[in-house]
Amino acid sequence: MAQKIDSLYESTIDFGAHPNERAVTSTTKLTRSAEKISFQTDYLAGDALSANHALKVTLQVGVGSLSIFEKMRKERFEILGASETLARVRVGL
Repeated sequence: MAQKIDSLYESTIDFGAHPNERAVTSTTKLTRSAEKISFQTDYLAGDALSANHALKVTLQVGVGSLSIFEKMRKERFEILGASETLARVRVGL
């Protein structure tokens, strides 16, 4: 579980959680014309890869957090039926 959470953390860094080269260049488009050179960025907007990644990682971190609590309070999760729900939510994330 710790490796999964660490991997999510590192992934968010790569996609811009902290300013870095990949966060900027992965969302920047360069346009050249005779008169000018333009840079456009869609950082966390529209269909940008970084926006989609941010949404998916947010869900993965939430599920990871609940998974940690499930290990700590297994009986309570089972009483509430949360273990079954969590198992279904994990599929595809």
